[in-house]
Amino acid sequence: MNAAPMEDSHESSIEEQTSAASSAGFDEKLSRYLERYSVGSSINVSGRRDSVVRHVDPSETCVRDDVHEELVRRPHAMERYMRLKLRRFFMNPLEKWRHSGRFPWKLTLQIFKLVVVTVQVISFGMESATFQRQHRNTYMALEHILLKGWDTSRDVLIYPPPAGPYVVETKDKFYDHVRNVVLRYSTITTDPVGTFEYASPDGSFQPAVFCETTYKDGRVWPFNSTLSFDSETVTNCTNITAPWFTSDGDWEDFHLVKLLGRQISFDELIKARISFSLKALYLTKTDDTMFSECYKYHLSVVYDNSKHDGVIAIAMHLNPSCAHCRRSVANMVPPTAYTLRQCLNVLIIVTCTFSTLLCVRSLYRARKLMLKTSTYFAEYLHRELSWKDKIDFVDFWFIVIILDDVLLVAGSAVKIRIEERLVPSLMYTVCSLLLGCGCLLCWCGLLRYVGYFKVYNILILTLAKSIPNIIRFLLCTMLLFCGYVVCGWVVIGPHHIKFRTVSTAAECLFSIINGDDIFATFAMLFYENDLVIWYFAQVYMYSFVILFIYVVVSLFVAIFVDAYETIRDAQTGDDEPSAMWVFIAESSDEPTSSAYRSDDEFEKLHPLSRELS
Repeated sequence: MNAAPMEDSHESSIEEQTSAASSAGFDEKLSRYLERYSVGSSINVSGRRDSVVRHVDPSETCVRDDVHEELVRRPHAMERYMRLKLRRFFMNPLEKWRHSGRFPWKLTLQIFKLVVVTVQVISFGMESATFQRQHRNTYMALEHILLKGWDTSRDVLIYPPPAGPYVVETKDKFYDHVRNVVLRYSTITTDPVGTFEYASPDGSFQPAVFCETTYKDGRVWPFNSTLSFDSETVTNCTNITAPWFTSDGDWEDFHLVKLLGRQISFDELIKARISFSLKALYLTKTDDTMFSECYKYHLSVVYDNSKHDGVIAIAMHLNPSCAHCRRSVANMVPPTAYTLRQCLNVLIIVTCTFSTLLCVRSLYRARKLMLKTSTYFAEYLHRELSWKDKIDFVDFWFIVIILDDVLLVAGSAVKIRIEERLVPSLMYTVCSLLLGCGCLLCWCGLLRYVGYFKVYNILILTLAKSIPNIIRFLLCTMLLFCGYVVCGWVVIGPHHIKFRTVSTAAECLFSIINGDDIFATFAMLFYENDLVIWYFAQVYMYSFVILFIYVVVSLFVAIFVDAYETIRDAQTGDDEPSAMWVFIAESSDEPTSSAYRSDDEFEKLHPLSRELS
């Protein structure tokens, strides 16, 4: 009577053994397949067979189709396959090297790029400083030569400035200043120690030009406070020529009234300008290389009377442009340093190109895996992959590195042309901007690899966690700060040098937030100016200091502290992981499994035969 149950039990045992053997056989088959090809990048997880790429070996296509059909029939095998794929993808470069034997090429390339870029930027920084100092000295020399009464204290950048604005207050001072500019221009090729020449083709004297912009018609009767003006403006220009150009001595008799044949109506005058051009030659010796550079300077001395407030402000404007140089330098040695700099520029361009290609390839593969994972979750787990999980596939550090590479390639290309003197050396500013920002991003890009160590990634995690709250906080703070800036500029600006413009008012208040120069700002509020303004300024300054230093800054720091504590709690396991990370964590495979072998090793063996759905 017990024979039937015993037979059923025996048959069930045989079926279980057969199923286990079949499962083990398939696992072995899947492992061999993964080792031969890639970690599933050629397998379609959607269950459809309509995306096969043609022109491949039929036998290998059959093998892939067999594996694909087995995965479709065995949900647990597909689950294991996806876990292996995801676990390997989210390993850091050192883990992949340790467990899969994949050398961290991108990390090595980024470190090498950082070294050569830093060397290049330091070298260029010294060259740029020399260039900027050279042109700044030329500008200062021309100021002392052309501008009467120009003092060395005006050359020093001190705030508040030690001297007042450079102005003239009387008509005689105006005419005398114009005469001094013309006299100095007549001897510009002989008196200065620098190499200056007139901008004419043969180096002969080129007349300067005096232009005046006035109202078309204007009359003022101060005794009864009456004025009559035509708002239309006219500009008249006159060449400063005969009879004062025949010899140097004749220039001593120059006077603007003689040149114009009339007095200038200062009631109608808006702006006057003396313009001329000069050529300058620079000889620069760096290491074993001598450079000769020629520039054409377009100078203009501007007299601004647009405000009609009793003074005429004077300023000199200098607009340099590159000019052709005929070079003939004897006893030149081979420019070794120049050759090394050019080789370094080319090396950086090549390195950044490879770096960009590797990053773009990684982003492309990440997108493919994200689509495959999304398909698997939808068809097998019947859930949508969350937006946060999709973002985890995008490594934004790669985008930073790509931007960094673009800046460095552009900067190196400009630097090559600067070294060859194919573009004006004024491109130093553009080149320094490109290389400087590129070097900054290059150093920041290494934070991606430092962040893989839990001991060192606290800064990155804290910043990432606090950014949303920081943006919301700064938005509210900026509204309050802008209100103080505009109020200070409108009310205190006419009485305080640090609030004369909106930009200086903002800079002053931001400095106060950092505790810089608070007493000097208070001390410049003179009691004698206006009693109401003085009391208002006291309330304004004290309220700003209390609100921003003791409240806003403290709250700003508290946001980072809260983010740090949140990150610390998350590292202890208090943070709940997303569905994708729970799915990955359920894998029981060891990281040393052969399934973690790199896709790159297998793509050399056979092209991928199946696209993502």
